[in-house]
Amino acid sequence: MTISLTVLGLALVAVALVDMFQTLFHPASHGTMSDWLSKSVWRTLRKFARPRGTLLTLAGPTAMFLIIVSWAGLIVLGCAIVYDQRLSSFRTVAGLASPQSPSFFEAWNISLGSLISLAGESVPPNRWLRLLMSIEALIGLGLVTASVSWLLSVYPIVESRRTLARFANSLKSAAERDDWQTKWLAESSAAYILVSLTRDLAAVRTETAQFPIAYYFSVRHPESELAVALPFIDDLASQAGNTIYSGTTRVAGKILGMQVSDYLKLLAVTFLRMSAESQPEEILASYMEDHFQIKANP
Repeated sequence: MTISLTVLGLALVAVALVDMFQTLFHPASHGTMSDWLSKSVWRTLRKFARPRGTLLTLAGPTAMFLIIVSWAGLIVLGCAIVYDQRLSSFRTVAGLASPQSPSFFEAWNISLGSLISLAGESVPPNRWLRLLMSIEALIGLGLVTASVSWLLSVYPIVESRRTLARFANSLKSAAERDDWQTKWLAESSAAYILVSLTRDLAAVRTETAQFPIAYYFSVRHPESELAVALPFIDDLASQAGNTIYSGTTRVAGKILGMQVSDYLKLLAVTFLRMSAESQPEEILASYMEDHFQIKANP
């Protein structure tokens, strides 16, 4: 029984560590638990946010908080299960009385203390248990450092996406106000706009693939929402790819269109539960609906 519980405890720690590694250090993969938590928080808040969409802006921060807490909780729980089977062998430091009736709560306290500090109040005589407590302390330090790095990595991605959205939506507003189309611009101006949008959208696509949780950071203002700007970007690419411009500008338009399609495929497979073979219009409509945005009439 003791061996089985020890294996269970170490397995819980391993689950947390694998999920941390996949989420934070392995761009080609995603953490199964963290992805599930992110999607669950998003879907739950969407149900309550329907009357007022501003509640959806809490999804991303809430998901990040719960993921970090779940990592710490699994590590503490797993180590506590291991310590609980051997509490009778633990000795407290001088001046502190040993617990009269050891319980799992005491094991939880020991595990939590080990996670946040190298110096605990209880010391086991067994060498491998002392090693486990030291490793838990190092994991705790790594968890704090990795979590801060994760926060500092995700928020710039969110800001880059919002910046792209504001730029594209500003172009859209200017086009509607002045009634211009891409083919009426000077070729140098059109090429600059297309290249800028292509570069920024490619960066957003790559960053979203590496840190999927960035998708769940919604915004209150439509002008900062990429779901609102993407139809205009796609239309701009179509116009540039079918105009009398030189080959260079037409190619730039087609490349932008490819980037839009690539980004939509990522959204379809990763977030929208759709096939990558779905029509771009369907993916775009689902993306806008997922963020409570309504496509404006042309």
